[in-house]
Amino acid sequence: QGTTLRDKNVTPITGRYFLSIPEMEKIYDADDLRRTDEIASECHCDGELEKTGIPVYPLKDGITAEEYLPQLCLAGLKKRLNGDLKPVYVERLKHELQVIHQMGFEDYFLIVYDFIRYGRQKGIYIGPGRGSAAGSLVAYCLGITMVDPLQYNLLFERFLNAERVSMPDIDTDIPDIHRQEIIDYVYQKYGEQHIANIITFDTLAARAVLRDVGKAMDISKREIDMIVGLIPQTPKITLEKAYEQKEKLRVLLNASPQLMEYFNMSKRIEGLPKNKSIHAAGIVMSGKPIEDVIPTIQMAEGMKTTQFVGNYLEERGLIKMDFLGLKNLTTIDEIVQMIHKHNPDFHILSIPLNDAKTYRLFAQADTIGVFQFESDGMRNLLRKMKPNCFEDIIAALALFRPGPKDQINTYLEGRKNPASVVYPSKELEPILKETYGVTIYQEQVMLMAQIAAKFSLVKA
Repeated sequence: QGTTLRDKNVTPITGRYFLSIPEMEKIYDADDLRRTDEIASECHCDGELEKTGIPVYPLKDGITAEEYLPQLCLAGLKKRLNGDLKPVYVERLKHELQVIHQMGFEDYFLIVYDFIRYGRQKGIYIGPGRGSAAGSLVAYCLGITMVDPLQYNLLFERFLNAERVSMPDIDTDIPDIHRQEIIDYVYQKYGEQHIANIITFDTLAARAVLRDVGKAMDISKREIDMIVGLIPQTPKITLEKAYEQKEKLRVLLNASPQLMEYFNMSKRIEGLPKNKSIHAAGIVMSGKPIEDVIPTIQMAEGMKTTQFVGNYLEERGLIKMDFLGLKNLTTIDEIVQMIHKHNPDFHILSIPLNDAKTYRLFAQADTIGVFQFESDGMRNLLRKMKPNCFEDIIAALALFRPGPKDQINTYLEGRKNPASVVYPSKELEPILKETYGVTIYQEQVMLMAQIAAKFSLVKA
């Protein structure tokens, strides 16, 4: 409203909070409070909410999802392997289907398979897969992903685990100009009463809360800027941590009761929601009408949106679908269409993974416009690394994550002189050899736990 706490025209709103017991005792008779407690003690609620089911994938009469999914997967595997059903693939497929059946997720896989198939039939360039779903042979057989998990030693247990009951999470990359088209198809097929957008809340972070509270308390802009400037620009920093870490901040606040009051007031509301918005990629689906399961709200343009955030939705048994609209895929699609004018038979997957010209560009860090390889830091890594095979590209992406990033120099030193690499043990060498002794993949962590601690992959 542009007002401050000093404005005389501001109506006081004190008392709008849950009172403490001593505060309640000052207002209400002791007998009233005692009777309220007695009534509360007689109420019983087990707190168990019935979970809604996954939407049912529509099938012809006489066949169930439990029967149809294995049929599709076997047909897909035959196609992927050109009819050569190798035993290792068959056993892996049986194992995955058994886990999926045990967890009751057949309909989920069929739903994802269906909208991806729809997109490809419409000529929409769907991404080849991302995240842990690439470890699923079922997803590969269904055409959900285009990555052979056995070829790249990807683990199904990282994606779906019978002992860690959680919903599967398959993210779908779609050209940004076609994203809404895929979502509209899902709405049309399963009914808008079974689908909603997901709400998100923007919270007051350390620096933002100081600015908002400072304005409300009529603190001068100079003083606000001075205090905000002393807050470290590190992820998830809190005002409490900043106070502990910055001696200059402590000295400044302790010298001014007004600024200390301002800082303490900011701490009290730090982390509280400020704005609500819609999740950029996700929707949720329910077997029942969604408004019978959770409260919803109408957001911008009448979009039905959950009033619960993501983690609470899974607890209610709702399934989340992520449709990620990528400009990069739109660009690739447009380039392919241009190529088709001169070469109608061209397909992007026909480009060999050992294409020398491509690796020359990567080694020169000539990657502006290449998804996830555009930043200055990544291009600097490529110049030092000089990738010459597809596995190097994979390693570069993994190394540039917050966890392994600290080990980039160790990796580069080992890559330059493999004989200098020291492994924790002989048993772990086969797991770490490809990455020169550096742990950069979650699969490596799981396999090391399996060998060193005798965990099963499920436990790992």
